[in-house]
Amino acid sequence: VLQLNFTATGEQMNISVIKITRKGTVPDGQIYNVSLYNDTDLSGTFNTGDVAIGTVGANTTTASQYTFTGFQFNITATAPKTLIVVASINSTAGSTFNLSLNSTGDINTISGTTNQNVTETITSAESTTTTIHGTLTVTGKTIAPTSKAVNSANLAVLQLNLTASGEVMNVSLLNFSLVGTATEAKLTSMRLFNDTNAN
Repeated sequence: VLQLNFTATGEQMNISVIKITRKGTVPDGQIYNVSLYNDTDLSGTFNTGDVAIGTVGANTTTASQYTFTGFQFNITATAPKTLIVVASINSTAGSTFNLSLNSTGDINTISGTTNQNVTETITSAESTTTTIHGTLTVTGKTIAPTSKAVNSANLAVLQLNLTASGEVMNVSLLNFSLVGTATEAKLTSMRLFNDTNAN
């Protein structure tokens, strides 16, 4: 959801607390398993090589914040590092959310050499707003016979089960591909029927 790039200047910086703020219309608790991962390969993407830090899978919030403690994330003056905020979603379609490192009060940084509590400079540490939408699952089942006589009519060949989740789905186009030795000219009157009695 969110990538945070950290750059230290002059000396090593050691971070021990990060609070991520949630905004939007999504209900509390519907953004869950929020976690911080060290982008160890600096790819800018979340992958299997990235290592979780702090509290893994934060589900509850205080003041719409996910608090991560129990770690020390060290950034040297010569090697910038990146954290990726990862979350799971379970909410009503149409809800919106974004995540951010909202202010300097939401991160605790101690300088490695001088042991000072440092006030961070935060720039554009907020994800774009995400609108949660439903999903459509299409499951096919063959109902075609293994053989059929020439000049056969009204041959049912394929059953498609469509299941919507989260919201109503409106399907306006279906494309079918012809596979096999028959040519398109040999197949006529292709039609779709709504199986109204689900039999």
